[in-house]
Amino acid sequence: MFEVVIFTEEKMNDLVEFQVRRMRKFTDRTIYIVPREDAYVSLVYNPISIKKEMYPLKSGGSLCSIAKNSNSKYFYFLYADSIVLLNPLFLKEMENVAVVTKPYLDLDITVLRQERIMRIKHNPILNDYVLTGHYFFTRDFILKYFPDYGHIEEILKEIVPKCGLKAYRYQGKWLRITSPEELYLLKSIRE
Repeated sequence: MFEVVIFTEEKMNDLVEFQVRRMRKFTDRTIYIVPREDAYVSLVYNPISIKKEMYPLKSGGSLCSIAKNSNSKYFYFLYADSIVLLNPLFLKEMENVAVVTKPYLDLDITVLRQERIMRIKHNPILNDYVLTGHYFFTRDFILKYFPDYGHIEEILKEIVPKCGLKAYRYQGKWLRITSPEELYLLKSIRE
């Protein structure tokens, strides 16, 4: 099994609860929550460990600190506001993997010729892959490559050329929850 680390920048208890509930389907190990502000999570989802004091270490530093103090071999890291509906056990076989996707652009793209609109594309899929904020790492990988401080994405920019990080190409809908309206939409999702 694996332990889970949920990093949350905003006070979004409903979102954290959603992520904890999802992760409980896949692991019975500890779920660590690293919030900026106080977070409430129902005790129904034990074992939960809230690590507010680690927030200043940033996401990568928090993950490193947790890995140093844990005996778990595997860790699934995610940002609370990033919704990817996949089974993390699928990633365990790949080890040391970032979930990437080609995001939809929630805008209408217009193709112009001088002052005339030639074509409109709604919600086009971008050609480049982006990080979704979901990662599956081994403890050894974290201890070898992660410093005690810094955001995961900053750390990955430095270590990717030498660490052999893999990518899982996620084909489903990736949601970034940034508003109450999007949170309402999330609550309507049925898995």
